[in-house]
Amino acid sequence: MIHLRRISIESSDDGGFPFEVPALRDLEVELDRPATLLVGENGSGKSTFLEGLALAAATIGVGSRPLDRDESLDSVRPLADAMRLVWNRRTHRGFFMRAEDFFGFVNRVKAEQAAFEREAARVRADNPGIGAADLARMLGPQTGSRHALAERYGEDPDARSHGEQFLAFVQSRVVPG
Repeated sequence: MIHLRRISIESSDDGGFPFEVPALRDLEVELDRPATLLVGENGSGKSTFLEGLALAAATIGVGSRPLDRDESLDSVRPLADAMRLVWNRRTHRGFFMRAEDFFGFVNRVKAEQAAFEREAARVRADNPGIGAADLARMLGPQTGSRHALAERYGEDPDARSHGEQFLAFVQSRVVPG
C-alpha cells in the first residue's frame, strides 16, 4: 500500500537555494507505485529533495542527532516548509538515513556496547566474591542490552565491511507490514 500519495513544492520567490535547483521548482510528484526511483546527474537535486522530504514528513533520523536538530539539514529547511504532502494514510513508520548518518549510527552502537561492558566491569569490581547466580542477576540489564545490540547489529560492527554493516542494519529494521 502506498501511504504517501503526492508531493508538491510551492517554490519560494527568493530563488535562492534550494529553489535555484531547476528540478525542485514548482514540482509535483504523484506516487502511485510501491517504489519510486530518483535518477539524475550530480547536482540535479535528488539528495536535496530526499532531505527536504524527510524533514517535511517528520521522519525519524538514524544519524547522530534527531533530524529537527541536525544542522547539516538547515539549508533544506525552506524546501521542507514549501513541501505539501498528501497521504492516503499517514504513517510514522520508516526512517531517513544518509551514508554519513550510518557511520554515526555505527559509532553510537559501538559506544553503547563499550558502555555496557564498562558498567559490567564496574559491577564485577564492586562485588568481589559474589556468587555466579547473583552476579548474573545484577548484570542482567547490561547483559540483556548488550546481547540485544549484538543480536541486531553484530558482536563487532567493525568486523564487517561497510556494505555488510548496512545490509545487517536494513535487515534488522525493514520488516514486512
